[in-house]
Amino acid sequence: MRRNKIFTPGEGPVVVPAETAYHEAGHVAMAIELGIPIEWTGLECTDTNYGCTRPAVETITIFEGLLFNMAGPAAGHLYHGKKGLPIWISKSDGEVIEKHLSADKFEVAILHVLRFLSSAPGVWHGVEALASAMLEKQRLTGAECVTIYRNALAQYHDEFDNYEIDPKDIYYEFYRLVRPVR
Repeated sequence: MRRNKIFTPGEGPVVVPAETAYHEAGHVAMAIELGIPIEWTGLECTDTNYGCTRPAVETITIFEGLLFNMAGPAAGHLYHGKKGLPIWISKSDGEVIEKHLSADKFEVAILHVLRFLSSAPGVWHGVEALASAMLEKQRLTGAECVTIYRNALAQYHDEFDNYEIDPKDIYYEFYRLVRPVR
């Protein structure tokens, strides 16, 4: 079995700004769907990160944290047209994930997140809108993120259907699939 890779900037694949924008947009989309407020997100390269999404709350549940941290790598993976494993994971996301999930549970969990981002009606449309705005502005406030995401979902639903995502469905399905290792 090929292992998933955890890397820091300068290691692993060359990361382009668009991939980072999709990665951060994945974090934001999952946060919005779970009701986690976002303070800001942006393409701010540091020694340890290419971008950053900062929740506006101090505490979230383990499951929310796992979903939030997996959504970034999953969106970056989908940006490249990939839907299977292995997947590259940034060090900051990987540290949170590895703390709570065994390798076999991780694979089930990340496939769930990949499926959600790529198949839940309108979600990928919202991720694309967020990534596009981030590439244009470099940094978005939480309020801007919510507006961009909700407008993209509204446009999608106006064009295709009236389906709405219930965040509890994401959370409970994830909980059913994966129980964190203590």
